[in-house]
Amino acid sequence: MKIQCLRNIKKFSFSQRTVDIWNGLSEEIVAAEKRLIKSYFYIVRKSIQDKVPKAVMHFLVNHVKDNLQSELVKHLYRTDEIDTFLSESPEIAQRRKEAAEMLKRHKSVFSMLPTVLRGA
Repeated sequence: MKIQCLRNIKKFSFSQRTVDIWNGLSEEIVAAEKRLIKSYFYIVRKSIQDKVPKAVMHFLVNHVKDNLQSELVKHLYRTDEIDTFLSESPEIAQRRKEAAEMLKRHKSVFSMLPTVLRGA
């Protein structure tokens, strides 16, 4: 290990003191540093993997939020479909007619109620 370090270090221009310090490091310290560096990069990678989908969703949601109302209003007020939106469905018309008849019957019953109560 020391020979390889010395060989690789000679490619660069380091002072002799730096070369001596690096060569004096034990293999355990070098291995520990490698593990720490790998752990650090693993943590950074996981952090980026967690943040990228969140950022994408943030921008998508904000874009939809900003543009959805204007798109809906634009489609709502198209002149060729206004009659379709304003027309009453047959089911609702039938329910409205039944409710009006029931209201009429209730009013007639309530108008007869005082005379029935006086006679009892």
